[in-house]
Amino acid sequence: MRTDSAYLTWLGGQLAADAPPVRRATGAFGPDLVMGYATGYGVEALAPFVRSLRTVYDGRIALYVDRPEVEAFLDGLGVDRLSPPACGGWTPTVAVSRFGSYLAGLKAYPGARHVLLTDVRDVVFQGPPLAAPVAELEFYPEHGEDRLADDVKNLRWLRRMFGGPVADQLAERTCLCAGTIVGRRGEIEQLCRLLLFLGAIPRSGVGRAFGADQAAFNLAAYHGLTSGVQRPNFGRVATLQRTAGAELAWRDGRMVNPDGTVSPIVHKYDRHPHIETEVRRLWAPDLPEPSAPRRRPSLRRFIRHAGGGLAKRLPELR
Repeated sequence: MRTDSAYLTWLGGQLAADAPPVRRATGAFGPDLVMGYATGYGVEALAPFVRSLRTVYDGRIALYVDRPEVEAFLDGLGVDRLSPPACGGWTPTVAVSRFGSYLAGLKAYPGARHVLLTDVRDVVFQGPPLAAPVAELEFYPEHGEDRLADDVKNLRWLRRMFGGPVADQLAERTCLCAGTIVGRRGEIEQLCRLLLFLGAIPRSGVGRAFGADQAAFNLAAYHGLTSGVQRPNFGRVATLQRTAGAELAWRDGRMVNPDGTVSPIVHKYDRHPHIETEVRRLWAPDLPEPSAPRRRPSLRRFIRHAGGGLAKRLPELR
């Protein structure tokens, strides 16, 4: 009887992976760690994240990058550069596979105290991200008032991953965001393993897909599979996915929340052009606007896309 699958084969390699090669920045850094997956991005896309963070934070920053010009830029800002894993063979989408990379990357920082795993392209910093007391794990909402039942995409991902009955049980809960996660190093490492294993429950085509990370994250948080604290929006993190632009102000070089406070971490600021304009004016005035990545149409890409859609629907021998 066959017991493996494409996803499980990939997962086995992730769990056994050693720490990736690291080009460490020189300097004295504090005990905390900010880690992100930034492959595919150029300097113009990463500048607001890195420049704003280094201004308010003296701990380690470690980014997975794959462009020589980005490495040179980060070298001047005291950022460690991690080599991304080889892309041979079957792999999930980056939204899922990044947690395997985070798990391997954390092995290079055994002494890290508190960790922020974060998106990069659409995050900017306005204060020390880990200065306030840190719980074992901290989860942040997409907005703060939205139910999963009102979020069509997230509810659909939950249904695909874990079935209708399980998704319906969570429909009234707040939609949590897997793009910014804070916690102690040990608990962050355990969370990465958990999310990767949850991706093995459905067929590989579903577990590898975009959105699988969100579904696994919400399930883990709400079914007690991990011990964490749900923080309100506009505290340590302001996630602007569904915030009305008219409620956001820019004052004295910082984005002001609807309640008049200022959050250290601002996520998805690019959803609001008036905020994005100010962010780039402050942190990237010397750089052009980031261009959208160009994907050349090809038969290979078409076949892979079509095959991925088919793999979500066909039974999988395992």
